[in-house]
Amino acid sequence: MKPRTFKAVVAGCGGQGVLSATKVIGDAARMEGIPLRAGQIHGLAQRGGMVEGTLVMGPGQTGFVGPAQADLVLGLEPLETQRAISRMSANTRVLLNPQPVPLALLAWLGKDYPPLEGILTQIRAITPHVWTLDATRLSEQLGNPKVQNVIMLGGLATLHLLPFSEESLQKAIDQMSPPRFFELNHQAFELGRSTMAAILQSSK
Repeated sequence: MKPRTFKAVVAGCGGQGVLSATKVIGDAARMEGIPLRAGQIHGLAQRGGMVEGTLVMGPGQTGFVGPAQADLVLGLEPLETQRAISRMSANTRVLLNPQPVPLALLAWLGKDYPPLEGILTQIRAITPHVWTLDATRLSEQLGNPKVQNVIMLGGLATLHLLPFSEESLQKAIDQMSPPRFFELNHQAFELGRSTMAAILQSSK
């Protein structure tokens, strides 16, 4: 049987660690010998602008994820997750951090941030497979907003959506972590895992 290709989009804003999360997922895939192609888009600003990473794991020639092709969308920010909606289908799994980042572009255009429920309604109209994990609030518990991406990866590990083992994901995070953040990233990953496990348990 031909190996299946798995396509993922990681979406968020500058400063949220979108590209680091994309790299961790890609590194974990490589550890298990899964062919990988990746791409990325930077927004207008280093901090607050749109940032997106794409990953195609398995057979294929490009890192591009086209319309309705995403198996997974990992959203670190609601509005940026909504921007990936054209890539979603009824089979797409979405894990979303529901806390907005005030976007400079919206302020410049004189627009208000859209209601979260409206964003979720649009996404759920396409796919029923949507989970939220408040990585912003959880990162405040750990005293460092920079670990939001690792918390989200922990939640992702609990959902078992990726085509490789949780152990490889944890190892890729360890390899990415500077010594001073090693223990903090471990705590963030575990906090994401345990919180998502509690969410899944409460929804039964």
